[in-house]
Amino acid sequence: MYISNFTVGTKGLAATWDAKFTIKNINVSSIYFRTIDFTIFYKQNPEDALSVVSSYPFYLDEGEFMKLHLKFKTMETAEWENDQDQPFVENKLVEEIGKDKDKNNGSLNFGMQMKVKAIYYGETWVSDVVMSPYCEDLMVQFLPNKESSGRLVNPNRNFSVPIQWKPLPFF
Repeated sequence: MYISNFTVGTKGLAATWDAKFTIKNINVSSIYFRTIDFTIFYKQNPEDALSVVSSYPFYLDEGEFMKLHLKFKTMETAEWENDQDQPFVENKLVEEIGKDKDKNNGSLNFGMQMKVKAIYYGETWVSDVVMSPYCEDLMVQFLPNKESSGRLVNPNRNFSVPIQWKPLPFF
């Protein structure tokens, strides 16, 4: 994950988030990913959402993988009114982020959560599933010569993937 145009100030928080994901099907005959919604949040609190983005639907057979390249945007308060699909970042949180960045030598912790709705196809069965993968403690170090840009300290991260199974009725 790479962050650019990161600014914290009286107008709010603004940032562009560039993230790459590899999604693998390691153990089911086939998976159809109907929707995947990604949320970046501050520290370990999904309620402190900073930006959201959704992926297009796709299908993976067993052993296949898909690489996704997603761009998130966090907008200053005035711009948010033109794109209310993005979460509103409260002033209190903006101030906390600014103080933490100064206090932590230019590093901040973020988290990411995904909401996945998919259909699993086995050899003799079909199941609707809801998955909520998440990854906390995504440490971003801002570059000393470019304080508005930062990189993930440990870029090769794995998500935990809790799954809720929902049997599909056939009749």
